[in-house]
Amino acid sequence: MFGNIRCSKSISWQIEPDLDLVYIFNHRSSKWFYFEGVSKRIWESLVLDENSFQQTVKKISIEYETEYDVVFEDTEEFIKELIDEDVVVNV
Repeated sequence: MFGNIRCSKSISWQIEPDLDLVYIFNHRSSKWFYFEGVSKRIWESLVLDENSFQQTVKKISIEYETEYDVVFEDTEEFIKELIDEDVVVNV
């Protein structure tokens, strides 16, 4: 299970409001990441609002009218990928 998810120190990121997009650059790997839709909402909930994993899952499941368990599994997979890519850290 996750504790608090926070940005890795190796990234820079920005929200592009006109495009409704988050873009992230990982300075260690020189990789770009682009989030829109649900992935953007997860990012905002975890990083901007500093919500916990459980709070984020609940928020997304309500917002998108999707079963909690489905959102839990998808969000868990998404966060694991971000951890593997050194975009976020589990603290």
